[in-house]
Amino acid sequence: MTNWRIWLGLAISAASIVLVLRQVDLSLVAAHVGRSDPRWLAVLVASVPITLWMKAARWRLFFRPSDPVSTTGLFSALYIGYTVSVVAPLRAGELVRVFLVADRDQLGWARVLATVLVEKVLDVLAVAVLLVAVAAVVPLPEWAARGAQMAGLLVLGSLAGLATLLFMERTLQGALARLERALPALERLRLGAFLVSFNQGLAFVRSPGALARVALWTVCTWLMAMATVWTGLVGTGLAASTGAVVFVLAVTNLGMVVPSGPGYVGYYHSLVVLSLGAFGVDPNQALGTALVMHALTYGAVLVGGLLFLWRGQYGMAKLLRSSRLLVARDSGGGDAETRRRGDVGRASTPPLPASADPASARLRVPASGNPPASEP
Repeated sequence: MTNWRIWLGLAISAASIVLVLRQVDLSLVAAHVGRSDPRWLAVLVASVPITLWMKAARWRLFFRPSDPVSTTGLFSALYIGYTVSVVAPLRAGELVRVFLVADRDQLGWARVLATVLVEKVLDVLAVAVLLVAVAAVVPLPEWAARGAQMAGLLVLGSLAGLATLLFMERTLQGALARLERALPALERLRLGAFLVSFNQGLAFVRSPGALARVALWTVCTWLMAMATVWTGLVGTGLAASTGAVVFVLAVTNLGMVVPSGPGYVGYYHSLVVLSLGAFGVDPNQALGTALVMHALTYGAVLVGGLLFLWRGQYGMAKLLRSSRLLVARDSGGGDAETRRRGDVGRASTPPLPASADPASARLRVPASGNPPASEP
């Protein structure tokens, strides 16, 4: 299944490149890029680590207060994970950052993965709300207006689903237990344990203080993301209305659910051209802006991620293999108490011996980003 998804992503990226190139004159694109203001582009680059730090601070709130997880450690894992996703297909970096946190802090991978899914749900909701807000005040093309309507339905459906998970947890656990007894093959998926882990990530909803902090960090994160897009538009000489900034941000983020090639090359650019076209921006200028924004934002992620990889002495291929081994190992067993807590990986099986595969040696992401003294 993975192979066809990779090929589908590559095909979508290739088709996006062809469609965009048919709309533009490359000499005009180059001329637009050449008129960029480096001062604004420097601000754009500086906004990337600030945004990731805000995401890390919010991510920490999805863990239990007693979990040995630090914002600095999550920041390094985010950078490394995003770097892997830039160069590898199928958003492989999401699994890598789950592995890094689970391995370093001795947490079950299912619990860490649940926090990532909570993060994704909140981000999709935030983007959908932004898109609905833009559609309410700015005239949009028919396709965009329909997309905003679908986003509104997504918000309502997601809120209903979250409410069901929060207030009917025992009922859902009982239903999953009966289903696993009827279909023993489903037991290996550990759906019940994962449901517990996911609800632990939603524990902040039950605490007004934690909920306020999550809401604050979510607002700050997306305001900074808007600032990144705004500086990209202004830095390349485009008029940056609030509607255009929010629409570009919403379309590019919601569009990322579609598989594409590494780094979303071609596909990201087509989304920017499409979204700016809704505000009357010439395709040559839109593509030039997309090239600059993509190169600087993804470049900033790559530089930071490679720095953390170097300081931690990690190999990217080794991280990918180790991530898959961790999930495969932790899917193999576990007692009832471990499954009930969602700590599937920590107590289910002993660690793989280092001699079995060098990729299975436990890797550490220290909170400071530096390798421990015991590592070479």
